[in-house]
Amino acid sequence: MKGYRTEDLKSAEPTYLNHLRNLALRNGLPFTEVACGATLLPPRKDRRAEIIPELKKWINITQQLAASHLRIFSGKYSPEMSQAQAVDTVVEIMKQAADYAAEKGVILGLENQKGITETADLCLEIMHCVSSPFAGIILDITHFVPTPSQDNYAQIAACASVATHTHIRSGKFDDGTSIGLDYIWRIFAESGYRGYMSVEYESQDRSEAQINNDVPKLMEQCRRLCRTYSTA
Repeated sequence: MKGYRTEDLKSAEPTYLNHLRNLALRNGLPFTEVACGATLLPPRKDRRAEIIPELKKWINITQQLAASHLRIFSGKYSPEMSQAQAVDTVVEIMKQAADYAAEKGVILGLENQKGITETADLCLEIMHCVSSPFAGIILDITHFVPTPSQDNYAQIAACASVATHTHIRSGKFDDGTSIGLDYIWRIFAESGYRGYMSVEYESQDRSEAQINNDVPKLMEQCRRLCRTYSTA
C-alpha cells in the first residue's frame, strides 16, 4: 500500500498513526511508502533551518507506519542560485536526512522532477555525493528531460541501479514521445532492479468512465510485464 501524502493525514499523532498501521495490516495492505511535501531546497533562505526538522518528522512517521521508504523532492531553486549551488545544498541536506533515516531503518527516495533532478546526470551526481545505502532515486519514468546524449530510455537505464521505487505510467513521456512499457521493464530487469513497480494514473481531463476503463487495463499490463520479466 502506497503511503499517505502530507495533505492526506488527519493527524501525525502516534495514536492515529498506530491506528492506520493496524488498519492496513488487518486488510492485508501494509504500507510500502510514505510521501511528504518537504523539499530539500528552501523556498526562501530564512526557511532553510526548518527543512531538517520537517524531514525528521516525516522519517519518524514513516517508521511508525512500518513503511521502509519515504518519498522526498528537491524543490525548485531560486534564480539567484546556480545549479551547482543547488546541487550542493541538496546533497548537504540529504546527507543529514539520510544519516537520521538510517537510524530509523527508512530509505529516502528523491524523485526525479523538473529542476535539479530532471536529468540522469544530475540525479547520479547527487547520489554519488550523498553516498548512502539509505538514499536513492524514485524513478518516475515520465519526468526526465532528454539531453543530446541521452533520451528518456537511456536516462532511465542510467538511474535504474540507484532506484529505490518506481512510478509507472502509460501513454507519453513529458516530452510527448510514446512510452514503451515492455522496453521499460526490460531495462529494469537487466539492471537487476527487484523493487516495487508502482502504477500512477493522472485523472485530470478524464471522465469517470475513461478512468474506470483505463486503470484496470494499465494494472493488468503491469502485472503481465512483471510476470514476464520476474525471472529475467
